[in-house]
Amino acid sequence: MRETWKKVGLYTIYIGIGLILFSPILVDNHLFFPFITTKLFLFRIVVEILLLAFLVLNVVSEEYRPKRNWLLLFLLGFIAAAFISSLLGHNFYLSFWGDMERGEGLNLWLHLLAFFVILTSTVKTRTAWLALLDFSLGSSLLLGLFGLGQALHLKALLATSGSRVDATLGNPAFFATYLLLHIAMALFLILHRESKIARIYYAGVIFFYTFLIFTTQTRGAVVGLAAGIITSAILLAISSEENQKLRRLSAGLILAVVLVTGLLWGFRQSNFVKTSFLARIANVSPESRTAQTRLATWRAALKGIKEKPILGWGFENFEVVFNKNFPPIIYEDEGSQVWFDRAHNVILDRAVSTGIVGIGLFLAFLLYPTYYLLRYVRRLPESDSEMRSAVIIACGFTVAYLIQDLFIFESIAIYMILFFFLAFLSSQYLPQKNLGRLVLPRWAILGCAIVYAVTLGPLVWQINLRPLVVNIAAAAALRSDPEKEDFFVIVDQFKKVLGQGTYGQQEYRLQYIEFVDQQFANSGELYPEALETLKYFDTEAQKQIEEAPENAKGWLLIMRHYNYTFAADSKTRIERLQKALSLYPRLAALSPTRPQVHQEAGYSHLYLYREYKNAGDQEKAMAEYQLAEELFKKTVELNPRVVESYLNLAMLYLNSGEDDKFEKLIALMDEREVGFRSGVYLPRLVSLARSNDRLNWFGFFNEELVKLQPDDPQAWINLAVFYATSGNRAKAIETGERIKQFGGEYVIQAETFIANVKAGNYEKK
Repeated sequence: MRETWKKVGLYTIYIGIGLILFSPILVDNHLFFPFITTKLFLFRIVVEILLLAFLVLNVVSEEYRPKRNWLLLFLLGFIAAAFISSLLGHNFYLSFWGDMERGEGLNLWLHLLAFFVILTSTVKTRTAWLALLDFSLGSSLLLGLFGLGQALHLKALLATSGSRVDATLGNPAFFATYLLLHIAMALFLILHRESKIARIYYAGVIFFYTFLIFTTQTRGAVVGLAAGIITSAILLAISSEENQKLRRLSAGLILAVVLVTGLLWGFRQSNFVKTSFLARIANVSPESRTAQTRLATWRAALKGIKEKPILGWGFENFEVVFNKNFPPIIYEDEGSQVWFDRAHNVILDRAVSTGIVGIGLFLAFLLYPTYYLLRYVRRLPESDSEMRSAVIIACGFTVAYLIQDLFIFESIAIYMILFFFLAFLSSQYLPQKNLGRLVLPRWAILGCAIVYAVTLGPLVWQINLRPLVVNIAAAAALRSDPEKEDFFVIVDQFKKVLGQGTYGQQEYRLQYIEFVDQQFANSGELYPEALETLKYFDTEAQKQIEEAPENAKGWLLIMRHYNYTFAADSKTRIERLQKALSLYPRLAALSPTRPQVHQEAGYSHLYLYREYKNAGDQEKAMAEYQLAEELFKKTVELNPRVVESYLNLAMLYLNSGEDDKFEKLIALMDEREVGFRSGVYLPRLVSLARSNDRLNWFGFFNEELVKLQPDDPQAWINLAVFYATSGNRAKAIETGERIKQFGGEYVIQAETFIANVKAGNYEKK
């Protein structure tokens, strides 16, 4: 009977491990953040089932009891430190559950711990480990072929991240890290397989994955791969002092890396490199936008570490640190990515969230296998080539992995494979000791197994299946098209999701509020049913900031919500704008250097200025005008390179008719070499001048626009109309003649226009 239960438990565990290793290729677009949540829900459900099988194994056999090793102790220590730091942090609920976008939190780390313990306790033989490595490598080949299809631009596959290959992981950097892990596995398989055909297969996989890493255009992974090869080559040379063949091989590897690097650098300006996937890798500069953004983010992280150096801020609280120390250089224009919940550096992420204690334990967890193996590399006899090779592979992989970790953060797909690989190293190369007195007696383990079996169903439902159902409903609601579907039916879908109370509500709520704001913005006064919807989302907005009072993003988006919809009810226009402004003091305290914070408050004052001006209350209007001007100027000074910040002042001055201030603003932009003379910004300035009936500036910006875009007929038409309406008949006729050069219908339209100009039809009587 015990043997039967043992077989059932082992089969269950091996099938579950196989599902986990295969899961990175799975993506379900019915889910919210499908590249993450598809894998996350599957991983957690499988681990929870495997834990029951593991308990059963421990009841029927002492063979599978967990063993004590330093890697497990470091992992336990890190999770304990993360728990304490999260308890002392700003939002333990978020720290525990994580969010949908990343899928990380204490909950995930507890599942990773269980996965690691199950792997190291049940997979014991070298044969079993090699079979699992082969299975993981085979699964990774499916992703590799998928990535190759993306590189070849096969239309039937998922779109890539621009020109960068990401397979089914949703991020090229994640795919590159995934490939690095499997290159290490392939090297270990070459080491342990004697078949020449098998070794050729593994070598082919390594070359294929090296090529794919370059197609991801992930510079950190490429640098990490190069550093890993050089590290391995140096260790090979050191450990093979009497073997000239191996020493020449190590020299050849180093020379190959240097040669490839030199060729990429030397030909970085060639058409071949510029038009290929090598362009991004070959052009590395500390002055680039990406480099500047990363450095600024790292500086913000370091400030947070200095503030809480011992235990950090708790899991999932990097955004609090980033907002508090927001580097204005990141905000370049309206499309700038300015909400960072990770430092794009795993080391800094861990240090921010868990402090010196946590980062020390985390690095120990990653580095200990290499440290342990490296101590023996020079002591090994020449005949023990297998162990020496294992040391070299482990060291090279560790260097490659840590270097790429300096430029990215992890995802569930990487965690699963990383923990699997570290469990392999721990089980096969590190000393394992019995837990001794810490092991529970069989009757206690049986009791735990029975209790866990009874609670497993509700546990899986509450932790995974219920949030999964809500996630699918949330994604379906967000995919709705208000132009084709009844808006209020969509709103009802939103309400059902928000009434579920599962984790992820903060993300769903913000998405829904933004969705509703897009429908109501610039719609003017709403009819009663729509007003009821707005009131509902006003209530949800208040919940948002109450549930996450330290999240500047929530405060800003709620402030924007009131600004977008202030005109929805004529009775509450001023009240809604004042509500928006009531959020500003707290928001400014949470993120004092974020330009959008002060910009949004500036909009509130600008709208109030218009309201009071239209109502004839000049005193209040001027007070709001001055506050708007002060805030818009503040956004300019936070980052003087951002054109949009100057355009806000331009809008204010055109609204108020202050030509002298407007003229000084134009001079200031010219002095600072702010690029407002572009095809993006000049049309906006033309539109602003027209809507405010400032004909002189309308003409000025149109003249600038035709200088910039002489082949744009609409720019010439606008300029011709300006000359005609301002009474400059000669210029209007001259411009009309220029429009004829575009040919076709423009000739007839221009002749009609010129005739009307000569008749004085455009001039005010």
